Amino acid sequence: MKWLSVLLTVLAVALGWMGNARAANTEIYDFIFDGCSSVPEGIPCNPDLWCDCCLTHDIAYWKGGTYSDRLNADRAFKKCITEKTHSAVVGELFYVGVRMGGSPYYDTSYRWGYGWDYGRGYKTLTPAEEAVADEKIQLYFEENPDPCEEFNHFP
Repeated sequence: MKWLSVLLTVLAVALGWMGNARAANTEIYDFIFDGCSSVPEGIPCNPDLWCDCCLTHDIAYWKGGTYSDRLNADRAFKKCITEKTHSAVVGELFYVGVRMGGSPYYDTSYRWGYGWDYGRGYKTLTPAEEAVADEKIQLYFEENPDPCEEFNHFP
């Protein structure tokens, strides 16, 4: 029975430590937009064809939220790409890419919830977090009225 007491104490300390480690950053970082990450923003004759789809999707990914929030963002992204390209195949390719590569459990700059420290996972934003995120997005657009403009060229 003594071992159970020790085990429970160790578990409580470990959980407390993990909770403190995650609570380190309660503030969302400034929004960063890198275009469509590792793919072009369009085609040579229309170089920013789907850049706005990527921008909207990146805002959702930066902000993070629940699993359902991510699924909805990815579905909206697929729809936007499909409409811009007039191709369900292209929309599906983009969708599969973000579903496979955008997990919050990958320590990447484009993961779900990349505005927060790595480790947040799927977590509902509090009203205060939502308000701060909205303010940061507003500031971003004040400083960058046409974010896709810098990405609309091919090498």
